[in-house]
Amino acid sequence: MKRRGPLAAFVALGAVWGGWAALVPAVQTAVGASKGELGIALLFVGLGSLPAMLVAGRLLDRYGPRLLPPTLVLLAGAAVLPAFAGSVATLAAALFALGFASGAVDVAMNGVVAEIEARRRTRLMQLAHALFSAGVLGGALAVGLARELGAGRLACLGGAAGVV
Repeated sequence: MKRRGPLAAFVALGAVWGGWAALVPAVQTAVGASKGELGIALLFVGLGSLPAMLVAGRLLDRYGPRLLPPTLVLLAGAAVLPAFAGSVATLAAALFALGFASGAVDVAMNGVVAEIEARRRTRLMQLAHALFSAGVLGGALAVGLARELGAGRLACLGGAAGVV
């Protein structure tokens, strides 16, 4: 089993969340959310991720590493959804979907890396999580630069989806 793909998934997930974090103020303004409303909308990330993690764990037991690519496709699709939000309610729905996809990817990539570690008797989890952090940093910097150059929400989140 190759390790590059699962390790790249950590970078991709980090890039999505780093890009999203850099875009939060623009999204908040676009949907007209107060700080409290934004906070409530952000709770939907967790509400989406919990059921996805339960389902992904069961699917990972059944399908193994083959689960990771479809979850990444799901993440790429969900990553752009907050760009289309026009209200707090639609933002909450988009963040629920993004949380669902993110939770599924999180379980799948961690499970695959754990399996690789067990088979190869090597340690990869530290590297994997360092790559996630690098992805967060890269995604945030890329979106910050794109915003400075005039890119809108869809271009920024579409770029993050393209990384996935």
